Amino acid sequence: MSEKIQEGAVTTVGDEGLPEELARADLYGLIARLFHQPPDQELLNQIASSIPDG
Repeated sequence: MSEKIQEGAVTTVGDEGLPEELARADLYGLIARLFHQPPDQELLNQIASSIPDG
């Protein structure tokens, strides 16, 4: 654990795994992001565009 975390560092995540695990990871990421800061317009647009029509 001697690695320094750099501000503004980008983390990449693969898209391998079970769909349930990927959905859970996305949800945990969203929750963490919302705890860190209020949602910005880009996040709100992504949420709005993910709602299925109907």
